[in-house]
Amino acid sequence: MVSSKKGKSISLSYLISKTNKMLKNFILTIMRNKLLYILFFFSISSIVKGQVPYLINEVDVDFKDGTINAYHSEARDIIIPPFLNGEKVVAIAPRVFQLKKLSGVSLPKGLKRIEENAFFFNELKKLELPEGLEYIGPFAFSSNDIESVSFPSGLERIEKNAFYSNELKKLELPESMKYIGREAFSKNALKAVTLPDEVHFIGEEAFYKNIISTLHLPSKLIYLGPGAFKNNNLQHLLLPKQLKYIGAFAFEENMINEIQLPSGLQYIGKYAFNENALEKIELPESLLFLGEYAFSSEHFFTIELPTVGLKGQWYEVSDDKVNKFSSNEGACDVNSFFYYSVEKYKALDNDFVFNNGIIDKYVGPRSGSIIIPSKINNEKVIAIGAEAFKGLSLDKVIFPKELKTISESAFEGNLLVSIEFPKSLVSIGKSAFKDNEITDISFPETLTSIGKSAFEKNNITELHLPDHLTSIGKSAFARNKLKTVHFPKHLTTIPEDTFSFNKLVEIRLPPNLLAISDYAFFNNKLERIKFPNTLRKIGKSAFQLNNFESVKLPQNVVYIGPLAFSQNALKSYKLPSPEYDGMWKNCNNPDEVEPLNIAEYYYHVESYITKNEDYSVKEGEIIKYFGPGGDIIIPEYIQNQYINSIGASAFQYCNLYNVILPQRVTSIGNQAFEQNYLEKIVLHEGITDIGDSAFYDNNLKNLSIPKGIKTIRKNCFDYNQLESVQLPTGIKNIGYGAFQSNVIEKLNLPEGIENIAADAFNDNSLERLKLPQSLKSIGRDAFNYNILRTVEMSSHLQFIGIRAFFSNKLDKINLPNNLQFMGFDAFSQNRIYNLILPTPSPIEGVVYDHWYDERQDRICEYGEDVWEKGTYKLVLKEDNRILISVLFTNGKGNLKVSGDYKKSYTNLTHINFFVQKGSSIMLQTNKSTGGASKTLNYNDIKENKQMIVDFDAYQ
Repeated sequence: MVSSKKGKSISLSYLISKTNKMLKNFILTIMRNKLLYILFFFSISSIVKGQVPYLINEVDVDFKDGTINAYHSEARDIIIPPFLNGEKVVAIAPRVFQLKKLSGVSLPKGLKRIEENAFFFNELKKLELPEGLEYIGPFAFSSNDIESVSFPSGLERIEKNAFYSNELKKLELPESMKYIGREAFSKNALKAVTLPDEVHFIGEEAFYKNIISTLHLPSKLIYLGPGAFKNNNLQHLLLPKQLKYIGAFAFEENMINEIQLPSGLQYIGKYAFNENALEKIELPESLLFLGEYAFSSEHFFTIELPTVGLKGQWYEVSDDKVNKFSSNEGACDVNSFFYYSVEKYKALDNDFVFNNGIIDKYVGPRSGSIIIPSKINNEKVIAIGAEAFKGLSLDKVIFPKELKTISESAFEGNLLVSIEFPKSLVSIGKSAFKDNEITDISFPETLTSIGKSAFEKNNITELHLPDHLTSIGKSAFARNKLKTVHFPKHLTTIPEDTFSFNKLVEIRLPPNLLAISDYAFFNNKLERIKFPNTLRKIGKSAFQLNNFESVKLPQNVVYIGPLAFSQNALKSYKLPSPEYDGMWKNCNNPDEVEPLNIAEYYYHVESYITKNEDYSVKEGEIIKYFGPGGDIIIPEYIQNQYINSIGASAFQYCNLYNVILPQRVTSIGNQAFEQNYLEKIVLHEGITDIGDSAFYDNNLKNLSIPKGIKTIRKNCFDYNQLESVQLPTGIKNIGYGAFQSNVIEKLNLPEGIENIAADAFNDNSLERLKLPQSLKSIGRDAFNYNILRTVEMSSHLQFIGIRAFFSNKLDKINLPNNLQFMGFDAFSQNRIYNLILPTPSPIEGVVYDHWYDERQDRICEYGEDVWEKGTYKLVLKEDNRILISVLFTNGKGNLKVSGDYKKSYTNLTHINFFVQKGSSIMLQTNKSTGGASKTLNYNDIKENKQMIVDFDAYQ
């Protein structure tokens, strides 16, 4: 006989008959080991009523090396035993019980670790954590209904979001507690909080949005994170003496009426005490930084600024202007912006918005010097994002040692004077250091790319460009004070306006140079120059406004733009003899000429009508061109064949400037005209296919796509100078990088386009965009790095890829109701303050349940204002899933599932799993009698079904 908690008796045989087979086996095991402690797990009265908690065993879980890795049962009130398969349960792996609708859980003694998201989004109301528990991972119990929790003694850390969004009304933490992570208890119902004295770190928004009116902070607290107690009901606040750091927004939106700041306090972030009831404040002498609007309030009052040392300075920032402000000037309006700068300020982790190794934004002191740490939150800094430090009045920056990328406008509009880059740096984005005061600069040998206007409007006097540098953007060093430049030996093109408005007297050009673009050395003081024999082109006004008295041009030059040497001291110069029959335009002599007053003339070589021997042709397709560069006319008929196709790479690297195509051509192959200098091309209506990278890296400015083109292929017109593009109706797909790295300002996307692939219009100058109603998908980075101010969405759009509209100037966006996926950073680096997840449009046979944020592993509701850096995916309701039942009729076997649902099962006779409608699933076995496979497609299923698969039928 066994006694119940209510004092009644019940036979053991009756007890066993009312439990499931698994529980029976467990009880018998207990009896054999004389461990009669079943009453610790459940009450007999509950069993009789059919409400017994379900005791899980090895059939319900994947269990290995003491860790529960998966849960397969549908039981909602569960008991986790201390042993499975005779082995002690010590850990619960990430996400094991998330989204299982659990209403209760009993955790075993001996459990040491509960990993991230282990019980995320369930219906738990009460929680008792066992003694000996050492670790509670991020989001472990987030999004439940927990009203009370009992913590074990000895626990030292609560990780980020561990109890985010519950119903906690009180909190008793063990004395051993030292660390409370970001948003650990955010969005609960806490009224009073007393924290143990050993706690030295409280993370960002740790207690945000509770109803705390009484707070006792620990005596050893050093760091109080941004927004830690934002949006509570605090009236009185006593800060501990050891506190050094109060983060931005830490106590915003409370009712604090009096506060004494500790004498050792060094940092108060922006808006830290904004929207309270303070009437006076005394700042400590130890203060190093005071953020904007730190004490802003409806109650107008003033503060006295503490006296600063020799290395410090107060600043007042108003209307985007920075002014020094002396503490001797007396009291100041508390609502002004105030900053204090220390020489070589070493930034703190919370001075940055930081994700995946990239600094997205700096929020620390807005002036003076700064040391950027090599690690933030123990993660290496490898990149600085777009506009991260823009317009902050910084005069010196020390970069992290392993930095690889500095993005667009990262340090634009500062006061930087001298820069030394780390040896790891690979690329510098456009306008990255534009409009500073730089005089000295040192580049590492690892650098390969400098973007457009990267160092425009500085005071650089000397420049040594590393030999590995292969790409320099337009206007990269324009408007400086350059006197000397050392060029990298592998550079083939000097882009437009690169060194205009400098003070260059003499330069030595790189040995492999092919082209000097428009305005490249406009308005300098050049007197002497030696051109390499490889040079083919000198652009418009390239050397206008210099001091040349004579110029010797190399024999291979075929193009000299208008005003190329205008406004110099030249009396005459000799044009080189054409390398083939032709002539210089505006001259009467077809060969070598010596014109006078040539400064205002425009020269080019007349188009060359190519010959049979210039080509290799097969079956009407040009395989390779061997003729000269410049302007050419391709004949209709070559080597007794009509030309109907341009083969892959046929005219690649041929130094062409203009080409007239044969009328019969219908296809242009991959890389056909890659890396020439084409400024215009007429694509006639008979062309139906243009291959990958066909016109990559040219100088095309305007383009009309023929009506027969249905798909614009990968990198087809990438890296040109396109200002406008005319797309015909009938196009369905725009391929990867098709128009990236151009200067397109206006774009009319016709109806019929369904997909715009990754990077398609990346790095252009688009300001407005109307997406066609036919559009369903926008790939990653498709429109990033433009200047978009408005985007009119397609109502049928379903997919927005990663960083699709990253780094534009959008201030609002309306997401369409048909949207099903939005990648992370899709709208980051814009001016958007609200990003609202839409309510999905009704679709026959499909019911959606919620949005799911994959990056933060949480459920989002329709209409929720969400984090722009999240990855959001619509999730189907359970009644839109299909139950697959797999049966092994010949006994035990192994099953591998691949496709939209990926899982492996071993040594089972029967298994169930769910897939979504529309899935395509491959089932494979490897039984000893031979493997079998079956593909199951469910695109046509309109209602839930149970599918039974007998693999013997497919042997």
